[in-house]
Amino acid sequence: MILSPLSPYIGVGLAAIGILWVLGNGHRILNRKIPGPVIARVTKLWYLLQMRKGNFHATNIDLPRKYGPVVQIAPGYFSLDDPESMKLVYRHANPLDKGEWYSSWTFGPKVRLENLFSIRPASAHSQMRRKVAAMYTMSALVSYEPFVDGCIRAFRDQLDQMAASNAEINLTFWCQCYAFDDTHSVKQLTCKQYGERFGFLDEGKDVDGMIMVLEIINTVCTYLGLYLWVQTFFDFLSKLISRKPSKLDHLNEDQLQRTRSEGALKHPRSLEKVRQELDSSILASSDAIKLADVQKLPYFQAAIKEALRMHPATGLPLWRTVPRGGMTIGGRYFAEGTNLGVNSWVAHQNQDVYGPDADQYRPERRLETKLKEKQEAMEQSFTSFGKGSRTCIGKNISLLEINKLVPIILRDYDLEFAVRREPTQPGMQLPGRNRWFVKPEDLPVRVRKRNASAMSCKLKA
Repeated sequence: MILSPLSPYIGVGLAAIGILWVLGNGHRILNRKIPGPVIARVTKLWYLLQMRKGNFHATNIDLPRKYGPVVQIAPGYFSLDDPESMKLVYRHANPLDKGEWYSSWTFGPKVRLENLFSIRPASAHSQMRRKVAAMYTMSALVSYEPFVDGCIRAFRDQLDQMAASNAEINLTFWCQCYAFDDTHSVKQLTCKQYGERFGFLDEGKDVDGMIMVLEIINTVCTYLGLYLWVQTFFDFLSKLISRKPSKLDHLNEDQLQRTRSEGALKHPRSLEKVRQELDSSILASSDAIKLADVQKLPYFQAAIKEALRMHPATGLPLWRTVPRGGMTIGGRYFAEGTNLGVNSWVAHQNQDVYGPDADQYRPERRLETKLKEKQEAMEQSFTSFGKGSRTCIGKNISLLEINKLVPIILRDYDLEFAVRREPTQPGMQLPGRNRWFVKPEDLPVRVRKRNASAMSCKLKA
């Protein structure tokens, strides 16, 4: 046989490859018995296909109900649904590094550069964040309120025109316009520049195709995170960034704005309570709403937080890597290099924390409980802005924009569904497409100026 002289070498080579594979994938073998979809034990394709459907946040909610609090969704990737495990994975002291999935979010026209979101080592992130953190504190952002007010005035001008013409509008798009303009204005101010906006609100269009480009980036990075080797041959993202380097560096507050407004339409009783609180407060006749005044409204704050719970912006697990020496979580040992993560949509539906009606929008749950332990449990499981040392640095920008815009929309306008919307499943009031960020679908509404004496909203469901 021609190959017979080579057979011993081939055998040794294959054995060496097998040994190296076992050594490099020990964590996969050790944890292979952890429940989950069968195919997910041997390939990432199951996870990739679920992400491609655009509704992994919904799929992820069902997984622990079927398999338990620890579910394998790909080799070496485990989704968790346990408050105690969450404390360990997202701890502040000696924090875990981010998972390898985040490496796909490095950008640059020639050399890929790390950013606060993509950088994996916790120590390097801490150093990078420390340089800019002071500019994103709530006390610093309050001084930028006049510039946020300018964006709100532009938004109100558009809403007034739409109300006058009884036109049908896409609320999803207009919230994106507000988020782009407002965030850019604030970000310029943090860089000591004059706070100008892009012009989305003024022109009512996707300026320079930035919304489209951002959606492409989100989609590509979401997929590439599972197969990082593809990045070596994939320079498309870098070309997009090099074309618009300064106009893509913003947060994704638009998802948050849309879900807040849509939530009010879906829950008229809560809307009426919010309006009663607004109409009886100092905000009833205030043209420019101050953040400090809004923060004094307990029901409004509970409603906002409940909306953030029901519709968190991100829809994939927040991956962290098990450090050297491994770690034990929930009675299970996970080897070094294993990826562990909690999906915000899963954490926010945990009935042990939020009660048997966790899949329902009910702001009262935060006001009814007097038990300190219960309040702390809800707060610790709340991950709409991330968790631990990697909490989103733009959190306060989002809260500033939400607290200033939403009261004005609810106080001054009636929004009416132009098309009947049905939830895709219990607890999910607004259908959305998940590409890391869960972007709500188009939301067609009609706008009317509200009579301040009217204490309820007439809705077409």
